[in-house]
Amino acid sequence: MMLEIYIGLSAIIGLVVIFDGYVVVKNNGVVETNQIIVLTTTIEFVWAIVSVFALFTLNFQQWQILIPVLYLTHNIIGWVYGVLLVSKLPKEPVNKVMVLLWYAKFGFNFGVVFTLACGFILYQMYL
Repeated sequence: MMLEIYIGLSAIIGLVVIFDGYVVVKNNGVVETNQIIVLTTTIEFVWAIVSVFALFTLNFQQWQILIPVLYLTHNIIGWVYGVLLVSKLPKEPVNKVMVLLWYAKFGFNFGVVFTLACGFILYQMYL
């Protein structure tokens, strides 16, 4: 039961990732630090913590393990890229950050693939 809940909520988180990616791609790589972006980023960060917990406590079968592994890999890549971006910013606070457009598209496409993978695994669980 907990496994189904985790994967179902992961699909919803995938939609959040799609939304984030869409907003950044639409803005040509400009990430504005507004309340919506702060909220979605916080949700994604919390889900990374949940995914670590799930990875070590839930009983994943076959391909199901890919859900937390893919999500955590995507987050680690994002954190590394974020640290590199922040290290190049001026010391004064900024309300806009520019990311490479390919990275924004990568984030959007990851969200699509991740959401579809969650859906596929849920479908397989109920066959």
